[in-house]
Amino acid sequence: MIAVVVFDAIASLASLAMGFNYEYSAFGSLLLYCAFGYWASRVRTILFAPIVGALMGLTDASLGWAVSWILGPGRWEPGVLTLSTWALIALQVTAVAALCALLGGVVGRYMPRRKRGEA
Repeated sequence: MIAVVVFDAIASLASLAMGFNYEYSAFGSLLLYCAFGYWASRVRTILFAPIVGALMGLTDASLGWAVSWILGPGRWEPGVLTLSTWALIALQVTAVAALCALLGGVVGRYMPRRKRGEA
């Protein structure tokens, strides 16, 4: 969860410094969800992957968004973002993150493992 908040901060600062649209950083978040799902299924079970992903997504939609809001690129116009709008977005981000992590988890679980000493 720390990784996604740090990524949001770095992406926000990069967006401001380089002038690219902050929304493109969503692809980086999707890669993080997949990577941590992969890791979760390797160290635990495949069912652990979507749980990790969902927690990362909820963190991204709350703390990560707060960080990008404070830094600037994640800010919406005043009055546009209501609690119900945020809740719907958070639900969508959480579901997508869980799905991406599950995808990464399936790859992690069913990808052949190398034996120690193999190159």
